[in-house]
Amino acid sequence: MFTWDEKKRAANKIKHGVDFTTVEDFEFDAALIHVDDRFDYGEVREVALGPIGWRLYVLVFTRRGDSVQVISLRKANAKEEAAYGRR
Repeated sequence: MFTWDEKKRAANKIKHGVDFTTVEDFEFDAALIHVDDRFDYGEVREVALGPIGWRLYVLVFTRRGDSVQVISLRKANAKEEAAYGRR
């Protein structure tokens, strides 16, 4: 189950052109996932690079119980696509 803050959803859609509802089709089994430990966010924040359909996306999220809290979702850039291809 996915959850998100509606204000972040609206801001993400403006900034990245991607609606959080798209995350329903994110393929976690095919994703590269790592912990984002650059800052102390007060909770474990993870970054996943994986496909939704034929396009690669970057999903930033936290796990809260049985749900995934979406923080950000955007299309992967060329560097990220290349890194995914080298896996």
